[in-house]
Amino acid sequence: MEFNPAIIWLVAGVALIALEIMVPGTFFFFALGIAALLVAIFVALGWVLSWQGALGSFCVFSIASVFPLRILANKIRQKQVTPSGVDALKGEEAVVINFVGNPNSPSGYLIEVNREHWSAKPKTYGEHLKTGDPVRVIAVEGVHLIVEKLGG
Repeated sequence: MEFNPAIIWLVAGVALIALEIMVPGTFFFFALGIAALLVAIFVALGWVLSWQGALGSFCVFSIASVFPLRILANKIRQKQVTPSGVDALKGEEAVVINFVGNPNSPSGYLIEVNREHWSAKPKTYGEHLKTGDPVRVIAVEGVHLIVEKLGG
């Protein structure tokens, strides 16, 4: 049986792609696997004859494939980010339930957002809100939601 380097590169490529499946999200091993498969094709077609040429081709293909796939991975990762917990409240509309702060410093309100009660402060210091005022959550600061009054 004759030694065929194309088979070695083919097996390496498949193994690297399988490794990417076990370690998802990076696309690093996938890029190396694609490079190894390309080298296997080049060796099988006789375009690369020496192990030095195959190794050099692998390096070139790896570098050429890693960067575009990393950019793709970052775009995919950004789309999958879904706000959760208190960050999911940003942009939600709420209603002022009660004033719970110091009358001289209007910074403590109780609001209801998504059927839950939260402590809140107005975006503009000194702004007075009344019970029943509609507000929108614009930020989270410590344990308080920062809100702005709607319609005014």
